[in-house]
Amino acid sequence: MHHCTAAFESGNAAELQECFDLEIVLFAPQGEFRGRKEVMDYLQRRFLQYSPKLSYKMNLQDVKLFGDALWCSYDYEIVSPKEHLIARGMSMCRKMALTGAS
Repeated sequence: MHHCTAAFESGNAAELQECFDLEIVLFAPQGEFRGRKEVMDYLQRRFLQYSPKLSYKMNLQDVKLFGDALWCSYDYEIVSPKEHLIARGMSMCRKMALTGAS
């Protein structure tokens, strides 16, 4: 996840979008964002525009594995020139086979 955090903090939208599934769903107080394009548009408007004055810290709380799905809960902090956000998040990820690896 380090490269995804670095992409977020540096405002590197091209690299950050590769961290997300095409069918990602993001629930935020500002709305529900479905698909990589909607999520990236939201992140660009809300946070990425402030890089390099953007910081993201995450503290993992709980992790559960269910077959090929991984559930995580975490506390996070985002600091930008516009806001200082401290909140709790949850994510679900699915394991995907790597293709073309040698």
